[in-house]
Amino acid sequence: MHLARPALMFTTAALIASGAFLAGAQAHEEGKAPKAGGVCEMSGTAVTSHSSTFICTTVGGKLVWGKGLPVSASPLKVTDAWTKVASSGMSATFGVVTNPTTKPITIVGASSPYAPMDQLHEVVTVNGASVMQQKQGGFTIPAKSSLTLQPGGNHIMFMSLSKPVTAGAMVPVTLTTSTGAQVTFKAVGKVFSGGNETYNGATPMPSMSSMKM
Repeated sequence: MHLARPALMFTTAALIASGAFLAGAQAHEEGKAPKAGGVCEMSGTAVTSHSSTFICTTVGGKLVWGKGLPVSASPLKVTDAWTKVASSGMSATFGVVTNPTTKPITIVGASSPYAPMDQLHEVVTVNGASVMQQKQGGFTIPAKSSLTLQPGGNHIMFMSLSKPVTAGAMVPVTLTTSTGAQVTFKAVGKVFSGGNETYNGATPMPSMSSMKM
């Protein structure tokens, strides 16, 4: 789905220079980097601290923080980005992510100041019903290809909004790749009545299992 005006785009380097880069960090202040191997709450959560990115992953059935990866600017490009308007609960961000390089790139985490926990989601059919769930392994974008994030398909899920997404709001979102590289963009708040699949998390957060996007 294309919007009348393109989404704003920012490079990681520009955000670091402006001091705005850490706005996408998840629940950790600068200087409060998580400990590699320490327990985390949700797979896919990405935290940036002291120029390193830490990603919550599942290891041996447990959720733990991975080792810090050096922050760098990802070559990924994000266009036509928008976020579903919501006053509370869940929301989601959509758009087109393009990999202009000659190698595949895997997105493993996402973050936004609008939600303390975010996941990369897919929509699947379970018992005849469409449900959304975490995309295991993240989103891999082949070389010289694009991935469309859209309602009813792959999307970036805001698990629990910390503030409302209003129409026209420019929502900052940061994507983190498997190498620690990041790209930050802004997604315009848009009223949308669809995309109401139930969350199908294997280990849902309290009061989350019955919530809809």
